[in-house]
Amino acid sequence: MNNREDNTNSIHPDIGRSLSYEAGRRAVLDCILSFWTHTDDQPVILDHGTIERDFGWMFFWQSKRAIDGERGRRLIGNGPIIVNRFDGSICRCGTGSTSEFYLDRYGAASPTERATMQFIP
Repeated sequence: MNNREDNTNSIHPDIGRSLSYEAGRRAVLDCILSFWTHTDDQPVILDHGTIERDFGWMFFWQSKRAIDGERGRRLIGNGPIIVNRFDGSICRCGTGSTSEFYLDRYGAASPTERATMQFIP
């Protein structure tokens, strides 16, 4: 099932409806904007890099000016962000390990642990 189109929750039917891809994407953008300080630029979700798992998605992002090719505008430390499709929780990941490392650790955690999990200080 691809929950980007259908947000009926077949993995955990007792939960009811899960977060749609678009709602997850909006939650990640809201998270980024909560700490964004570049008044002359804006964050952009890199949809082509999004990784989907049964628990949700890992989104990657960059600054618009870097994507448009401006030298020196590439962000450093902009780790991917996981959004949980079942409860909407956000998990910010670091840049010191691979995406698979963070996805595996997150996937192995209990739902209670996932709700507050962060990989950055």
